[in-house]
Amino acid sequence: MVYRMNTNTLLDKFEMDVYWKIDEVDIYGKLFYEIEKIYVEFPNADLEFDRKFPNLVGNSINKIISLVDCRVYQTKRGNNCFSKLSAKLMIIDSNPYFSIEEVAFNEIYFSFNYLPAFINKKAIKYEDGSFIKSTEIEQKIICIKTIQAKLKEHISPRISSKITLSEGLVNRLSTDYAYKLIYDELKLWKNIKKDLDMLKQLFTLFFGFSISYSYFYFLSDSKDLLGKRVPSIGRIYFPQSVKTISMNYPHTNYNYDLLLENIENIVNTYYENYEDLKTSILNMNANIDFKNLVETQYFDAITSLESFHNKYMVSNRKLNEDFSKNYEGLKKFIKDNFNEPDSKRLFSSLSHIKEKNFKEKIVDILKNIPNELTDLIDFSSFNYEEDNIGNFINDCKKTRNHHAHGNYDDKPGVFKGELLLKATKILNIINEYNLMNKINVPNDVIISGILANKNYSNVLNRKNKFL
Repeated sequence: MVYRMNTNTLLDKFEMDVYWKIDEVDIYGKLFYEIEKIYVEFPNADLEFDRKFPNLVGNSINKIISLVDCRVYQTKRGNNCFSKLSAKLMIIDSNPYFSIEEVAFNEIYFSFNYLPAFINKKAIKYEDGSFIKSTEIEQKIICIKTIQAKLKEHISPRISSKITLSEGLVNRLSTDYAYKLIYDELKLWKNIKKDLDMLKQLFTLFFGFSISYSYFYFLSDSKDLLGKRVPSIGRIYFPQSVKTISMNYPHTNYNYDLLLENIENIVNTYYENYEDLKTSILNMNANIDFKNLVETQYFDAITSLESFHNKYMVSNRKLNEDFSKNYEGLKKFIKDNFNEPDSKRLFSSLSHIKEKNFKEKIVDILKNIPNELTDLIDFSSFNYEEDNIGNFINDCKKTRNHHAHGNYDDKPGVFKGELLLKATKILNIINEYNLMNKINVPNDVIISGILANKNYSNVLNRKNKFL
């Protein structure tokens, strides 16, 4: 039987009385976990300001707390001395961890908040007038070659008990949603966290809103007084920025069931192409809730499109024969008539003639967007008389140059206010399609995911049958 040493999640706030071993002395300090920070308050302790501890280990009623990467950030000296210390990682387990290099696992369990809104499976079923555990649930396993691991659904029944005056002891069943990550060999925590942060960024795009880790735990063990092995669970905590949304079970943009058929291919392609797609992934994650400055969001969208083009499309123009001859002749003239430093500067300027400009790059990208998606985009707010896409691209270029060159005079075709936000959303639709298409999400699933995104509702054609 597994003994749960601590049930607080990464989304809870809690505190513990702990005795810490510092300079071979046991010192009392109250531990606080507040979601966005981990810190310890030491009353009657005079610790040197800015002192750093690679690790710190403490004990609290059968729990061993290990802190990693600690720093004293506040000190008060005198009769009522006082110190505060922050940490970047905390492990609550039956065993101590004296070095970050000791924090390694070959399997770990984790979950995200709002995961129940994504996975449409239940570990319980209603039968003969009561809820019972389901034995029919299929736990999907995804092999991820790039990180040499298997990602397995861990959907299990959870029993909660309480005593009431009317019914006595009452047990209730619910479903616990998590994933189990199993590596081929032992892996350091810092590398596991990197792998999972990448996965979290993908899930954020599938959800369509910011998500946070809700817990991490791993199977552990200790020995009792007789030396027998006692199984337990260790938990990992770290500060994170948590954004909440009002609904208990919000609607996610992408349907998990539609993704499942191709999920292994999608996840593997995502990891394989992560570095090339990183700009788009990070920018879309940063602006997923559309809460940053609209100018920032616009330039992030523009940067993502240009980065995508530079990675996956031809960046140079196709020059005709006459232009090519003149181009080569000009290079020869520069080489023959200028010294080496001046020649390098002129060659550098000349090379940009062959590079496609922003407008040409966007035209290239739009050629890969299916008509069934571009036909959904509503350009009516921009009041174009004809050629919606052509005029939109021109105005995107004008707006980019307007802000990039620091010219804030009023000019026709420069997006401002609500139009700037709508233009940003349209560019993000294009970015989202590019990204999802590149990681092999099927076209119909991408379009249904975009249509489900409420943030895009005012730039999509509401007459479409899907909306």
